[in-house]
Amino acid sequence: MRKAELLYRRHNKKPVIIGSLLYDGHKYTFTYHRSVFNSPEGSRLIRVLPFPKNDVATSSRLFPFFKRRLPDKKRHDYNRILSRNRIEDGDELSLLLAKKGKLQTDNFEIREVK
Repeated sequence: MRKAELLYRRHNKKPVIIGSLLYDGHKYTFTYHRSVFNSPEGSRLIRVLPFPKNDVATSSRLFPFFKRRLPDKKRHDYNRILSRNRIEDGDELSLLLAKKGKLQTDNFEIREVK
């Protein structure tokens, strides 16, 4: 089983842990971290995220929120990204973690928990 955390990093402040993404080899599971409900910033962030607030989200596929954070397969350097990170094509979670799920349009990131 692999586990990652969804974080929100704002400027030079300590990142806020939003939730956990688990993959057991067959399905993905996302749950919010309990502390996110107790902070004003966390409560604001969960209102914009597409996951159920009081339940566990599961899917046989990577959730769209995370999938859109993967490099586009049409990129000219896509195969080089896979090669450089020793990732097999189709291993979306490894690719997501290698790129930390960062987008230029928001301050979310993903890190693996070992």
